[in-house]
Order: sequence, then C-alpha cells, then structure tokens
Amino acid sequence: MTTRLHLALLVLLSSSGLVSSIRRASDNNSPLAAYLVTVRRPDGLLSADEPDASEMWHTYLLGQVCNTSDPATAERFPTAESRLIYSYSHVVSGFSAWLTPQEVDAMAWFPWFVEAVPDKSYKLMSVDTPTAPELSWLDGVRDGVWNKGNTGEGITIGVLDAGIAAGNLPVSPDAEGMPSPPAKWKGGCDNSEACNNKLIGLRTFVDTSRALGAAMFIGEVGNMEQPTSDEVGHSFMQRASVLGIEYDKAFEVAPKAHLAIYRVCNEGCHPAAVNAGMVAAVDDGVDVVSMCVGTKDNAVFHDVDVTVPSYRASARGVLVCAPAGSSGPDMLKVESSAPWLLTVAASDIDHRVVTNVELGNGILKPDVSAPGADTLAESPHGDDKYTDAQIKAATSMAAAHVSGVAALIKKAHYEWSPAAIKSALVTTADPVGPGDALAGEGASYFVTGAGEVNPVKALDPGLVYDLSAGDFIPYLCGRSLGEDQTRQIVETAGASCAETGEVAAKDLNYPSIMVFMGDGAQQVEAKRTATNVGEPAETYRTEVTAQGVDVAVNPSTMVFSDVGQKRDFVVTVRRQASTPAKAVIEGELKWVSEKHVVRSPMVVVVGETVASSGGHSYGAGVASIES
Repeated sequence: MTTRLHLALLVLLSSSGLVSSIRRASDNNSPLAAYLVTVRRPDGLLSADEPDASEMWHTYLLGQVCNTSDPATAERFPTAESRLIYSYSHVVSGFSAWLTPQEVDAMAWFPWFVEAVPDKSYKLMSVDTPTAPELSWLDGVRDGVWNKGNTGEGITIGVLDAGIAAGNLPVSPDAEGMPSPPAKWKGGCDNSEACNNKLIGLRTFVDTSRALGAAMFIGEVGNMEQPTSDEVGHSFMQRASVLGIEYDKAFEVAPKAHLAIYRVCNEGCHPAAVNAGMVAAVDDGVDVVSMCVGTKDNAVFHDVDVTVPSYRASARGVLVCAPAGSSGPDMLKVESSAPWLLTVAASDIDHRVVTNVELGNGILKPDVSAPGADTLAESPHGDDKYTDAQIKAATSMAAAHVSGVAALIKKAHYEWSPAAIKSALVTTADPVGPGDALAGEGASYFVTGAGEVNPVKALDPGLVYDLSAGDFIPYLCGRSLGEDQTRQIVETAGASCAETGEVAAKDLNYPSIMVFMGDGAQQVEAKRTATNVGEPAETYRTEVTAQGVDVAVNPSTMVFSDVGQKRDFVVTVRRQASTPAKAVIEGELKWVSEKHVVRSPMVVVVGETVASSGGHSYGAGVASIES
C-alpha cells in the first residue's frame, strides 16, 4: 500500500510539472520556527484512516522545500523527516514542522499547499476565586437522571488542557466499580500504571520537538518539566466535574463516564499540540471533548487554529465544549465563537455572571451558562482543609460541567448529532433574567447565552434544531471566505460555493436566533427547521416575547405525527414606529406543547451598528457587556 501510494503521489506531482522544477529554499540564515501547514488531500489516493501513509506523504512534501544542507540547521535536523513535528490525518489535513520563512514561501509553488501559519500560543481559560462550595444547580440530577439508570456509562469525555502533575493522579472513589472501557475505545496511556477504568486515556503533546508517536507522560518524574501551580490547579479544577468526588463536597455530573486526558498546554497552548491532541482524542474514540483552549481570533474562521480541528471533530460526531472566556474579548472577537462549538459561560451559585462575552459572526454566543464559580475541585497541593480539593472559578469549569451533561444526553440518545445535543441544552436552559444589553444591565444573552443548563430537561427537549457537517458549507460560503478557505475547514473534496449556494447566519438552523435590521429596513426574516424528538404525536404553538418590535411566526402551529418528522417555519421581525434607531432587543420564541417548552433566545440588532473585521462586516451590538 505504501509503495503504491508513494508512486501515485509522485505521478500526481509529476503531472503538475513540479517534480522537474522543485523549488527548495536557498541557503539562508533565517531561524527555524514551528508552522502549521494545511494541505489538500489528493482525491482517491489517501484515506484519513491511514495515518502512516499520511505521515509518509507529509514527509515527502517537506522534502520538496526543506534545505537540509544548511550547516546552521543540518546538525539538529539532518533530514526532511526530522523537521516533521506532527502529521495530521483526521481532524486536520496537514502537518506541523520546523521551517524557515523562505521554505514556507517555496511551498506556495505547489498545488497541494493551502496555508502555513506560524505556531502561536493560546491561553488556558481559568480564573481563581476562592470561596465556599455549593452546587445546588445539580440537585435534581440524582433523582431525575441517575435514579433512572443514566450515569453516563459507556461514554468517554476527552479533556484537552494542561494535564496532570506527577504525584497527583486522580483516583475516582468508585474507579473499582467502573465498567471496562467501551469496545470502540482505541486509546491508551503513556503510563499504564496511571490509568484505571475511570481514567482510560492519558497522553501528552506539549513537547513540539517530538513526533506524534513519541509523546511522554508527565508523570515520569524528573524526565519532563512540571506544569506550574496555575496549570495544575486549572487541570484539576476542570476535572472535578467528571471525576469522582464526594457528593457533599462537590458533584460528579456523569459518574460512570470514562475520562481521557490530553495535555496540550504548558505555559500556553500551541495549535500544533492542540491539533495533535484533538486528532488523538477523535481517533481514540471519545464522545465529548472538553477543551479549555481559547483564542480571540475566531472571527476569522479560515485561520488554522482551534476552530478547524473542532469543526472536523464535530463532523465525526464528537461534541466539542469550550469556555466563553473570562477576560472579555475585543469587539467582534468572541472566544470559542465558532457555531459548531458548544460555547459555555460561567455563573456562580447565586446566578451572577462572571464572564464577559460579546457579539461576533452573526451567531449568538455564548450558547449556555453553567456553574463555574464557587466550585470545589481537586487540588494538586493536598490542602488540609479539603484534602486534594480547592475552590476555583472559571468558564472552563462551566464547560466541564456541561461536558458531563452532554455525556448524559449522549448516553440517552447515542444517535444524536453534536448539533442536536447542543440544541437540547440551549432550548431547555433556564433563563437567568432580562437585561438591557446596551446598558450592560441584568443578564444579557451575550453574557449568559440561553441561560443556565438544566440537565433533566435537556434529556427530553421535545424538539431539536439539527445541523449536519455539510450544513455549514453554505453558511461559510455566505461569509465570503472563498472556496479554498471553505474547503480548508470542511475538507469536503467537492465543496463548491457555486453549487451549495449561500446561507446567511440568521438562517443557519441554530437553536438561538439573531437578526440585524439596518437603517431603513422595515423587516427581516429568519428560517428554521424543527425536528421532533419528543412524543410521536405532539402539537406545538408559538409564544413570542420581544419588546420594541413585532414578531410573527409562520406557521404558528406545528403538528407532528411521528418521531423524526421535520417542520419548517419562518420568523418575521418588523420595526415599530417606536422602535429605537439603535438598539439591541432581546426576547424569546417558545414552542409549547402539553409536555414540552422549547425556548430559543432571540436578539434583534437595530440600526447600522456594524463594524468591520478582516474585510467583512458584522453586526456589532455591545462593547463590554458585563453583569
């Protein structure tokens, strides 16, 4: 197979006339730097299920541009293969490697090249706020979920963060009572002694000088630098939601779910490591990913950053939960704002919001909120008061909580897509309270999302707003990214904006609704498709709340006769004579039956409050919403 592939690739490159005119970078004194290189996968010649073949191909491509005769680099990197850091075959089509700027420029001559981005550091998403623990948010889970037989058994949660410090390996109180890893599990532990039936995966990807297959476990004391106390605290903080901790001190959302940990962060989080960790998690067979890596650059989706691997993970049926961030992003740049991510904000036990999130990409973010402050979490220091536990506050903690809830939903409805699970969480969330978005009063949707996650209701949402991986293609085309950049994200060989057309952000089948009504516009429409996942025969009627605009839903009644049936509807928002010239109006749309209430947060941005980012225009609502 390898020989056939090698010959086929040579034929492919020869047919483009490049083998006879290979352009290697000339001798130069430019320093080597790590780059993420995205490439076009040769149609029909390379399968994503052949990682060894992908690595061979990527090494061959590097050989076309790497100057291995330069004495400044030859000692450390004598061959093109030694330049390869990671080879990606699934969630990213490409590789990371040590390159000079001249070598990157040389790649532009080849048809397989898409983009090369210098490696950069993203941040771990955490904030420390010591206080007293309380988790009343989850009081109903024991009676409403666990006692009905759903504890997340057979589901695996993958955690991408700063890993575990040596000597502080978590041991679940009920690890001995845990079931064996699911049959589909393909992962393993870099240190087999560290794992059990609860912690079934443990790998490290922070050393970017190593190849993918040479990862080292950080528990090998003395063989690898130890993470800082902040990193360790963050790691344990997040894992408190999914590892076993006494119920009277903290709360384990999915006590029988398995856990796999992928260390992708050290002082920061580099995309090369994040991509490798995401590849490993998907290949290993996780069902949900809790990712505490944040970037403020997500408004530009075609960048090779965490949004690309998270999309491809979602396309393979893996829900990716990410924190909304704790620092407050710039205008139009929302941390974890990609529509395929489940973006989670944090609230404390009194439902006060402790994060600061703004508008971007035409999609309402964050999606939901969950307890993140005042949450007891394991400590790396073995504090006397709580013996391996301490209090942390962070949106990453909130994302971990929601990851556990998502695991329960996945257990109950294994066939559901990531979008369906997200929809269930959004449309059943408990509203935190109304607020004036422009004034920053109350609990704005831009801060809380749809509201605080309700685990019991989310298991039976009645209706879902579903999306397949292919549904994002016309959405991306509508953002004027261009076909090459759209293909880079969706990696669909035949993706053509000319064939798929475009879908505006307002018409993406998202569980929340956000529309922009510019100066002079009298009305705007948004389209949705609801899928019945409740009772086979169920009738829903609309209830709409929105002050300052008129809202009509057509049809206003939906009748279902079977599970899986779909119904389309259109939401029309009309300006009133009293509608302000500039406003951000928040309301809600409910579909109500005898058994279910399916609630979508709705935002209307009125007036030309539009800012530009990267050559594209987006509605910009609020600068620094906080409560």
